[in-house]
Amino acid sequence: MKELFKFLTGVLLFVSISSCNNNQQGNIEDDEDQDIRIEGHQKQTAGDDAYPENAVGEYLDYISQDRSADYPDPEKALKLLAAAISEKNEVAGISSGNELQKLTNINETKDYNINKSDFVTILNSFEDSSNSGSFEGEIDTKELEKTVKEIRINNDETSNDNIRIFFKQSGELLQNMDVKGN
Repeated sequence: MKELFKFLTGVLLFVSISSCNNNQQGNIEDDEDQDIRIEGHQKQTAGDDAYPENAVGEYLDYISQDRSADYPDPEKALKLLAAAISEKNEVAGISSGNELQKLTNINETKDYNINKSDFVTILNSFEDSSNSGSFEGEIDTKELEKTVKEIRINNDETSNDNIRIFFKQSGELLQNMDVKGN
């Protein structure tokens, strides 16, 4: 009888441990399927409006590609640029303004119509970052300011060229934004 009791106790113990291990593995798999926060930003999933894991890198990669005359898509580029500036500010310990945060939420599937104030918001964000004293050297926004003044939101070649120049200049400014102490 003692042998049977030991055997049944061993079987129950084995089943209990095995059941716990399977349940824990199930929780791990569930956690992997959910969006997680990484360094203050959400991990991006397909179709998701979250910040990319490396917003600056994604923006620079996006604007460096030359796909067509209508490229880059201004809405997508604005969203990526706003996320990149927010990321730089976060690393420097500065909060981004509400207007900049609104631009990070532009959803390309909706018909968002960009306007000149969106470009002014980006310019102001660069200037705020420069004035914060959290970055090495000065973030020179003079050229970007000139470009913003020349932007007209219509679908002619001059307007598209000015918008492309704006995004290129913004990329250069991002690359020069080195956080003090990093």
